[in-house]
Amino acid sequence: MGIAIFTRKQVEELVQFCKKHNKTLFFLAKDQGLYIGQTVGSQKNNDFENNIQYANGCDPKLDDDEWWDKSRDIAGGDDFGEHLPLGTLEKTLADDSWKNLKVKITETELSFIVE
Repeated sequence: MGIAIFTRKQVEELVQFCKKHNKTLFFLAKDQGLYIGQTVGSQKNNDFENNIQYANGCDPKLDDDEWWDKSRDIAGGDDFGEHLPLGTLEKTLADDSWKNLKVKITETELSFIVE
């Protein structure tokens, strides 16, 4: 497995979205790409909103055919979703010195590293 990379700007946008909607969790998921995000509302009620931030190289809209292989290399072949405390991201933002958040994914663990 490998490391997913997100920019500081992506993390800031997701945290702002979560705070705006009083969400205390975000998710890390792999299905059509590899991403962090949060959703609110429902399409049925016409109030659905989301904030999805794709890992570097894992966005199906931007990375052509490479997103599938890259997502699989980083996170394995199975789709998954993990809900995580927003505080994990908020703590990283307290340090102004980093530009990228790396999420190391193994079969049993997620690790967050800033650089």
